[in-house]
Amino acid sequence: LLENHCLYAFLAFSATPKYFKIAAEKYNLGDCHDSITNYTKAIRLNPNDSRAYNNRGVAKYILEDKNGAITDYTEAIQINPKDGIYYRNRGVAKSDLGDKIGAISDFTEAIRINSNDACSYQYRGNAMFAVADKEQALANLNKAALIFHKENDTERYQIVLKRIEEVRKTPQ
Repeated sequence: LLENHCLYAFLAFSATPKYFKIAAEKYNLGDCHDSITNYTKAIRLNPNDSRAYNNRGVAKYILEDKNGAITDYTEAIQINPKDGIYYRNRGVAKSDLGDKIGAISDFTEAIRINSNDACSYQYRGNAMFAVADKEQALANLNKAALIFHKENDTERYQIVLKRIEEVRKTPQ
């Protein structure tokens, strides 16, 4: 569902396996509405399931409910503040809504938790460029490219290299 995108949904396991599994299957089939319904059931059974909140947030994001996604990512963070993916996902939604400073803060926290999170460097670089910090944008994008290259993620590596060239060519 999220081709060339760094939002992350956990599709493996949860403390509420029945509804979580159904929700993940619906998500994989592209049925985000049913996925949200089943993640909500999973959350009702276990309100401390941060992965269910995160995944419901991803489904909401796909359905263009960015504020709803942010609410779910925030809940996931409150339950488990040590998972950088929740911060990254929330940062993506904030950035899409124009909150570049809030997004940068979330990407920075995701990187603090996992310094090899290439996607967070990529997104932080784009957000830095949006707030007219070309130097930091390039530093972050270069770090993302380096990590993607080390991970042999050729597709994302090429995407970031193209973005670096665009940023370099843009006067600020």
